[in-house]
Amino acid sequence: MNFVSNPIYVLSILCLLVVLAVYAGKSRWGKKFGAALLVILFTAVLANLKLVPSASNSISL
Repeated sequence: MNFVSNPIYVLSILCLLVVLAVYAGKSRWGKKFGAALLVILFTAVLANLKLVPSASNSISL
């Protein structure tokens, strides 16, 4: 199994992104967007960098 497609890795990255988005949502520019939108944007950036699997290369069970 590829390291990036490990479910524990994906879960930990997503949890880390939620914490980061909540923290960033408390800043002056983050209040304009909100934590929900920020976590979507952060995850999209990591998916484009191939650090998190996207729907086209999802995890096989």
